[in-house]
This record gives sequence, structure tokens and C-alpha cells, in this order.
Amino acid sequence: MPARVGDGVAIQVFGPNMRHGYVGMGFGDRPRDVTAPQLAEYQLVSQLMHLRACRLIEERNRSEIALSARETEVLGWMARGKSKTVIADILGLSPHTVDTL
Repeated sequence: MPARVGDGVAIQVFGPNMRHGYVGMGFGDRPRDVTAPQLAEYQLVSQLMHLRACRLIEERNRSEIALSARETEVLGWMARGKSKTVIADILGLSPHTVDTL
């Protein structure tokens, strides 16, 4: 039996690390009858899209925070309270180079 759905549907989606949301689909100005199997298909596709988007975001975040060995070394000295001038002296670099790492 079809359900009367106004001008669209909102579907909850669930992701890893509490990254939940919803997908909204509008059907235009006219109400539309959506069968239970159609609604289940919308839910499945929405959930799959959301999980793929979460995976892409995680991959992008991992690549953005990948540091070189030198960057990690500079950050380690910064964490110890060293100034960029002192770090430059320790590593044999110019302060400008330390600034750009």
C-alpha cells in the first residue's frame, strides 16, 4: 500500500564516529505516492552515499595531516618550547625555512 508523501522525504543516515545526518529529497510541487519498496530503496541508496562520503572525508583528512619527517622534527622542538631561531640553529636551517615547514 503506497504511503502519501508530501513534497519529499527526509531519510536519516548513520556514519562512523557519530557522523550522522539526513538526506532530503524533494518531489516538486505535486504530492507523490511512494511504495514501501521504493522508500526502502531510497533509504539504502542514501545510506550507501553517506558511508562513501564519510570514507572520502576520512581519506582526505588523513592525507592533509601527513607530515614529513622534517615537519615532525620541527613540531617536536616547538612542543619543547623552542623558538624558530633556536630550532633553525639546532637543525642547521634558516629561520625562514623553519617558518615554512
